[in-house]
Amino acid sequence: MKLAILSTLLAAAAAFQAPVAPSVRPTVAMSETKADLEALAGKLNPLVKFYDPLNLAEAEFWGASNEATIGFLRHAEIKHGRVAMFAFVGYIAHANGVKWPWAMQMDGTPFPTETNPPQLWDSISDSAKWQVRGEKGEGRAKEKRMNCCSYDGNIPITRKGTICVLHYGDKLSN
Repeated sequence: MKLAILSTLLAAAAAFQAPVAPSVRPTVAMSETKADLEALAGKLNPLVKFYDPLNLAEAEFWGASNEATIGFLRHAEIKHGRVAMFAFVGYIAHANGVKWPWAMQMDGTPFPTETNPPQLWDSISDSAKWQVRGEKGEGRAKEKRMNCCSYDGNIPITRKGTICVLHYGDKLSN
């Protein structure tokens, strides 16, 4: 009881404190030339160093600069790496029979009992599959609406010295 009273008093006392300025996230400086990538690769993995068999570090996609192309490739690598990690965890969870404790659909349909993920995908309803696809599309639309990158049609153009980091709600600025 004493702890509850003390916690309410401390919470009330916090209301009389001077406001603190919100912390600002610093921008992330990125290496955007081939020389920068070679130097960074040598530091990160001295055994392999720089490995670019497709010579993408010298490419210029869609007529954009080399720096913009490297920024685009970094952005794509981060995004697809996160999707792959999420998919792997989902595959392992389903293969081990992990399910939510509630019904899968509003009509009370339970989650399928299969533990083979491809069979599990085949056994869910079409409306559930469209919901998954819709969430994926909404994530892409939200990414396009983020204020850290500008888009020229479907071509993302990163600002020089920064990279778009896909933490929903966060925005990087110069």
